[in-house]
Amino acid sequence: MYQNSGIRYGIIAGIAVIAYFLLFYVIDRPLMLHVGVSWSSLLVYGTFMVLACQQLAKRQPAADLKAYLKPAFTVFVIANAAYYLFYYLLFNAIDPSMVEVQRGLLEATLERYDSSLGDAVKKQLSEQIQSDNFGVSFQDAFFGFAWSLIGGFVLALGVAFYFDRRKSVNLPIPNNGEPKL
Repeated sequence: MYQNSGIRYGIIAGIAVIAYFLLFYVIDRPLMLHVGVSWSSLLVYGTFMVLACQQLAKRQPAADLKAYLKPAFTVFVIANAAYYLFYYLLFNAIDPSMVEVQRGLLEATLERYDSSLGDAVKKQLSEQIQSDNFGVSFQDAFFGFAWSLIGGFVLALGVAFYFDRRKSVNLPIPNNGEPKL
């Protein structure tokens, strides 16, 4: 049962994350690549992890940490796989000019910190920005997805821990009035 809610909410979360990034893409393409947008997308992942765990809690009130971890992490894996597929397709098929947008953002960042960098470092970074390919290969997307699973597991563990602890706070009281430990 937990697997079904994890899969269902994972698909919905994947669509929601893609819609979230598309919103920023439509508003302003460079804004979509902003680190704040990326980090704030964790709220979308977390929301659907919570919904999947709530459904499990309703079906299995005695579920443990491991039981809550499964749907929460399943949500993250499916949603993040959808996001990285979208990211790969965006840079390679939908809008290949995003490569230049990303390069432009790095150049602007280099200019912003121009005064704090030495001339040799500035020159080296500028040459590297010009020579590097900022495209997203399938390998780049796959390794990005794989690395993100570590953080996703930690987030899922936090959600599962919350639901497991929530259950232990509401201890059932036996007939004699003593709390059961």
